[in-house]
Amino acid sequence: MTRYKTIIILSLVFLFGLTAGCVVENLLSSNNLLNVAVAKDIKLTEPVKAETKQKEVQKPSVLLFHSKNCSSCTKIRPVWLALQKDFKKEFNFYEIDVDNQKNAPLCIEFLITTIPSIYIEDVPFRNRAYINPAMYGYLPRFEEELSRYLDMRKILKKGME
Repeated sequence: MTRYKTIIILSLVFLFGLTAGCVVENLLSSNNLLNVAVAKDIKLTEPVKAETKQKEVQKPSVLLFHSKNCSSCTKIRPVWLALQKDFKKEFNFYEIDVDNQKNAPLCIEFLITTIPSIYIEDVPFRNRAYINPAMYGYLPRFEEELSRYLDMRKILKKGME
C-alpha cells in the first residue's frame, strides 16, 4: 500500500512541477510580454493618475492579484471593498488582473502561483508582506492584520528618527 502512495505522491509532484514550469515558460516566451526587468522599474505605490500626492506615495499599498473569471476572487470582493473603505487613509489599494499580459512582470516579481493573492508593499521601508489566504473572507481578522501592520510601521518610523 505504501508503494502505491509513494508512486501517487511522486506523480503529483512531477505534474505540479511540469505545470508550473509550463506556465512560467509561457509567460516568459509571450510576444506581448515586456522584459521581466521592467517589473523593477514599476513604482507600485504610484497611482496611475499623474496628480499623485507625495503623501499617497508614502503610504503602503495593498495589492490584490485576481482574475475576472476566478470564483474565489469574486467571493472575497465584498471584504476587499470594505477594506478599501475602512483603510483608505492608511493604504493605497490596487487590483492587478493576472490575465492582462501587461501585468505579467508584476506577477513574476511577486511569484504569483495562486489567485487571489494579497500583498502589502511598503516601498519606503523596503517591506513586502504576504497576507494569509485564510483571512481573505473574514473581514474582522483581515482588518486586525492591517491594523497590526500599521502598528509595526509606526515602530519602524520611530526607530528611523
